[in-house]
This record gives sequence, C-alpha cells and structure tokens, in this order.
Amino acid sequence: DLLSMSVLTFDTTPQTSRSPRAPKVEVLNDTHSMYDDAVIARKKMIESVAEVDDILMEKYLETDNEGGDIKINDLISALRRTCIKGDIIPTICGASLRCKGVEPLLDSIVTFLPSPQDRMNNVAVHKKNGTKLSISPGSKDLCALAFKVVHDPMKGSLVYLRTYSGSLEAKQVLFN
Repeated sequence: DLLSMSVLTFDTTPQTSRSPRAPKVEVLNDTHSMYDDAVIARKKMIESVAEVDDILMEKYLETDNEGGDIKINDLISALRRTCIKGDIIPTICGASLRCKGVEPLLDSIVTFLPSPQDRMNNVAVHKKNGTKLSISPGSKDLCALAFKVVHDPMKGSLVYLRTYSGSLEAKQVLFN
C-alpha cells in the first residue's frame, strides 16, 4: 500500500468460508526488504497524480524532499479528485476467488470513486413530448439505470440497477 507505506499480507491457508479475512498489516521501515522499491514507486505515484492535480502539484513543489513530505490526507484528496474527474484510474490487486484483497478493494471504492452525491442532477427526457425532468442525488424520487436483466429458473427475471436517488422496494412495479 503506497499510501500508508505498509505491506498487506493475506493468510494462505485454505479457507472454509467465503468471507474475507482481514490482512496482516506491516508498516514499512528502512530495514524492510521492500522499502527502497516502495519509496521509488510512491514517488512515481505522487508525481503522476501531481501532473493532473494542480493542488497536489503546488504541495509537491513546496516540499524539499521531492514529494516525500506529502501528507497521506493530501494524497488521498488528490487521488479522489482525479478519479472523480476521470484523469486517473486506480489499480488494486486481489483475488476474489481466494478472498484476498477484497476489503482493500471495497475501501478504495468508497474512498476514491464518485458516489451519487458527487454527480450532477440527473435529467430524464420524455421520449414522446421531450419534457425534461431533473432529479437531484438527494431526492426521494427514484432515478435508476437498469443495466442487466437475467432470467433465473428459480427466481424469475432479475434486474440489476444502478440507483442514483430514491429507493426501490422488493417486487415494486416501475414504468420506464
């Protein structure tokens, strides 16, 4: 983890349940075998983010240590801003089959990627008369995108939705 300069180690013994195990976290120090490589990789990451984020670039130029003094909160804020703008795409390694890296992935999604509150108002346009309806992310009105429909022999049709605002109840009927 180049943000916190730590090593996440996952248990390799066979697992009986599908629930993820918490990783063992070891903070890197200058005696660790991976420390030098991690410092170089972190510096490259900071430089790459600073290239597309003016606020981090200012902090980077103010440091005497080529970005080594950048605080983790400043880096996280810059990563979030650049992810929301679509300037960078974070990479997280893991293996879902073995439940390794699932928790850090979910934490990264919450930390870096945009939530519905980060979006502008959603605008729906009536197909026949062209009337526009704007729905804000905090609205109680349902605004959702159905992106996949699957027919399950036991459960019937399943519709996968991305909900932008409002809520949906089980077996609720909607009209598009």
